[in-house]
Amino acid sequence: MTATRMLRGAGLALAAAIGLVLLGSPAFAADTPAAVGKWFAQDAPRVAGDVLGSGAVNLGPRQPADGYRAGSPVRLHSWNPGFVSDGASRPVLADDEWAAALYRNGSIVGTIAATVSPTGEVAMSYIDDDAVAGTALASGAVTGEVVRDSRMGGLVEVKPDLAVRGLSRAAASTVASVHGTADLRKAVAQAHDARAWKSTGDDAGAGTGAEATGGDGQPLVLALSVGLAGFLLWLFWRRGAKERQA
Repeated sequence: MTATRMLRGAGLALAAAIGLVLLGSPAFAADTPAAVGKWFAQDAPRVAGDVLGSGAVNLGPRQPADGYRAGSPVRLHSWNPGFVSDGASRPVLADDEWAAALYRNGSIVGTIAATVSPTGEVAMSYIDDDAVAGTALASGAVTGEVVRDSRMGGLVEVKPDLAVRGLSRAAASTVASVHGTADLRKAVAQAHDARAWKSTGDDAGAGTGAEATGGDGQPLVLALSVGLAGFLLWLFWRRGAKERQA
């Protein structure tokens, strides 16, 4: 075999290996639209810098405005209402929302999420400082479907056999005693029981303790505030870009 053929064969083998790795990663999963992957790769770093570096939200000292990047996006899910009320076998339903680890200068500092509108536009939905969940998403060890449930403490992984794992610190505490389908139904029902939330004295349903905090103990309401501010900044940026193009 000539040297040229050997090099060509090695190149093809390397390309095939890279392709297998990429296809096996969450960012290139079959259910991740190309626009979503592009947003996390290209737009998420700028959006994170705009939001966290703007000082528009009270998160203590102003965060740096550069050095951010997002990991591979993972699709988010919600609990299937029929799973609790009617005994449906399918526990979760897919949402048009994806989340990924948020890095700054190589270190995971939280998570960032984006939604896809009915018209196909991708926009940030929230940023938080849940580094525990971000580390879990970046580990490559998440093989189940990820549910975002603030009342259960953040992100929860539901595996095909219905075993659950809390990806956020508070969520891990919430589902620590869940073993089996019956326990999972009970835990979801209790977390979303309006009477239980009202008994805490918070009629708005914010709750207290583990159910109302993110993975690092920060109130999830801060994450929602950051998300709202980021969305507004994104709208202003988009409008300005259109005017410049005109």
